Amino acid sequence: MGNPFTEWIKSGMESADNRHERMKQRVAYNAIYSEQVRDERAMPSKVENWWQVQRQSSGNPNMKFYNAHSAFKNKKEGRANSFEAHTYYNDQAKAKREAMLAEIANES
Repeated sequence: MGNPFTEWIKSGMESADNRHERMKQRVAYNAIYSEQVRDERAMPSKVENWWQVQRQSSGNPNMKFYNAHSAFKNKKEGRANSFEAHTYYNDQAKAKREAMLAEIANES
């Protein structure tokens, strides 16, 4: 019978074969996952550099009326980040809210 501490340490140690098998498994999983990520990025539903495309539907829901577009050039709603544009879209939101409240009042 040997030293009990040495036996206890050896009982908790893993073998080199076990460690190599787990490493092979991790490498195989990593290869599969990397191919999956590459395939998902090249899907036909995604355009090139899809992560850089600005999404119009995202952002602050209170600013959903704002749209910087060339059709609004030289108009109150087209002056980006201006007080006039804020006032214009705020008035649009108030009008929409009032219309919705009137519709709800007529239903009940």
